[in-house]
Amino acid sequence: MLLKTPEDYDTLAWLFEHHRYEIDESAIAECQRRLDLIGDDGILYVNPPASAIMDAVRSWAGIQEFVFALYDFPEKVENLLAIVTERYCEQYELISRTTPAEVLVFWDDATTSLLSRDMFIKYSLPNLKRYAEISHRHDKILVNHTCGKIQGFADLYVSAEQDAIDWLAVPPAGDMSLSLAEQMWQGKVTPMITPDPVVVRYGTPEEVRAHLVGMLDGADISRIIVLLPCPQGTPIENARLLAQTLAERYGTRLEGALLW
Repeated sequence: MLLKTPEDYDTLAWLFEHHRYEIDESAIAECQRRLDLIGDDGILYVNPPASAIMDAVRSWAGIQEFVFALYDFPEKVENLLAIVTERYCEQYELISRTTPAEVLVFWDDATTSLLSRDMFIKYSLPNLKRYAEISHRHDKILVNHTCGKIQGFADLYVSAEQDAIDWLAVPPAGDMSLSLAEQMWQGKVTPMITPDPVVVRYGTPEEVRAHLVGMLDGADISRIIVLLPCPQGTPIENARLLAQTLAERYGTRLEGALLW
């Protein structure tokens, strides 16, 4: 991990403060090429940065070192987060203004396994609100990929004006359900839900179908997005059964499948 001493936080803050971003016209052209290729058969995602605190706890310090640092020298930690946030917002402004893609997706992965509700309110929520304001001002859809345990602060995604939460995770990977998401979000945030990958990969076809039905029965299917990512090694029967169940029980149409 990069950050261990107070001086490390100062150094990284200096690096971010003096970093400059430029528009790559070739990347914009490539984005348009892919959009033309996709047409009406898919959606192109463009990926701006995550929140500063999640980059800190995942990549720069680790949650243990970060919490100790926040206790021992909070002014240096918060100074770094503030500077990084400004630079990330710069990226959101440039990306939102120049990309022809309609959807921005950032991999935040906030989870109560790492952040308390109070930490989320203080350090994450202001980031998310600014990202949404910038994205919406440029008519972009903002999707927040956060696939862990989020029940402890999931209600706050409404005030953060996130358009969708990607990979809404059911137990045991997460702690949410569609009914809970519908209750918290009241149609203001779109749940993008996925079956548990362990069940999809290792379950029998009967277990896979029961798992999917248990997730979706009783939900307003018109207000959610169902993702069916199949881990590498998933039996083809399980993948087919997921698609067939969606089509036969819930009236959806299968456009394509990807095994990874």
